[in-house]
Amino acid sequence: MILMLLVFPYDTPVALKQARNWDGLTLIMTRMYKKDQVQSRIQAMGEENQKKETTTYKETFCDPVIR
Repeated sequence: MILMLLVFPYDTPVALKQARNWDGLTLIMTRMYKKDQVQSRIQAMGEENQKKETTTYKETFCDPVIR
């Protein structure tokens, strides 16, 4: 099963956005959402990634959930 994942890679919307493959990202997103919702969903993915990147080491190591 793991070998199949290595042989047949799949592209997720997040991976396509990180690779800046805008055509592939738009194609996959139009399969999941209506055409008028695609751009707003792509922008929402960017906002989520920005929130994740702003976490500091102090917040990571002092978070009670992680400790």
